[in-house]
Amino acid sequence: MIIQYRIHLRLKRKLLLLFLLIPTLNLYSQIRFEEGYFIDNNGNRTECQIKNVDWDDNPNGFDYRLNESGNVNQMEISSIKEFGIYQDSKYVKAKVNIDKSSDNLSDLGYQRKPVMVEEELLLEALVEGKANLFVYKSGNMTRFFYQKGGMPIEQLIYKRYKASNNQVAVNNTYQQQLINDMPCPGQKQINALGLRYRKNDLIRYFKDYSSCHDIQAASFQPDNQRDVFHLSLRPRLNHTSLSIENSIRSFLDRDFGNQWTGGLGLELEFVLPFNKNKWTVLVEPTYQYFKSEETADAPNVSGGTLTAEVDYKSIEIPVGVRHYFFLSDQATIFANLSYVADVPLNSSVNFVRAEGTSFENMEIGSTDNIAIGVGFKYNLKYSLEVRYQSRRDILRGAPNAQADYRTVALIVGYRLF
Repeated sequence: MIIQYRIHLRLKRKLLLLFLLIPTLNLYSQIRFEEGYFIDNNGNRTECQIKNVDWDDNPNGFDYRLNESGNVNQMEISSIKEFGIYQDSKYVKAKVNIDKSSDNLSDLGYQRKPVMVEEELLLEALVEGKANLFVYKSGNMTRFFYQKGGMPIEQLIYKRYKASNNQVAVNNTYQQQLINDMPCPGQKQINALGLRYRKNDLIRYFKDYSSCHDIQAASFQPDNQRDVFHLSLRPRLNHTSLSIENSIRSFLDRDFGNQWTGGLGLELEFVLPFNKNKWTVLVEPTYQYFKSEETADAPNVSGGTLTAEVDYKSIEIPVGVRHYFFLSDQATIFANLSYVADVPLNSSVNFVRAEGTSFENMEIGSTDNIAIGVGFKYNLKYSLEVRYQSRRDILRGAPNAQADYRTVALIVGYRLF
């Protein structure tokens, strides 16, 4: 049992080390520069390659190089007017008035009017046409801006606040701004009055406004720019060990050794909308089982021996996060960390006397643990993962008894969609 524990401990340490070191591969395999440009404060335009990290928050600068063999340089917001990555994104520097009032319910104030402060920001261009639409995002704060003709860029006003009865009220001034400043023959005002303060809704509105004036708007947000869900079938081979200790009756101690068993999971993966689809959230209901028996001497029991029979079946439900490190368009490695809930299915550990009668039956209860996995995916469909699960005490509810259940799984995956 001590040898087995040491083996598991060494394996756990190696997997933990690999899990911690894998992000350093990002320095070599994940730096992807794409064709783009920037315009400096003097109006000079430079064609270059820009590191596209698919910013979630608006950036304060970027890394670039002049060609594939060139040195990597940093460019700060103070030195540029504009930069863009072709077929992907565009950012424009502007001095704007912005309301940074908190949108968190616990921090809402009673003032309906926005509190505007002047700042110089890099705004992300969403639509360019008869009128232009921009967005600025920082943490939980999202603000949209618009510009018509050569007029200054203004914020579309939206603010939540507390009314006198402590109910949440909303200042929807942005709807009236659109009605007043972006009239369109034949366009119903109800379209603007019912418009949500959301990226897709506003993009659609600004496109329609340009079309109304026979202008083809340019959008930097493709309608179908990413997959949202992936579903994968994931059979696995489990290398599992189990040992039981009883603090009062040592003759019930058992070491069932290691066993190879099978399992089958169905993984639902949700792709998060930032950082070039590198982060996902996953849920993977998985059927697994362990069945074994071990006989040992028990002088104080009739028959002189006790056989421990383990019949353990359960549905594991890992819920976790995964990060991808793209090696090429076809190959990627990944690492994931999951919390695993376990739901046993009529499972127990039964101690049986030599003549076949039951001496003690321990019901296996619901437990949880942590899983760490690293893997490789090819052609976006086929995957291979090694996953280590920490100790699980499947006899947590049994008096004076505890179990050490551990699993290392080799998981093969096939993405259905």
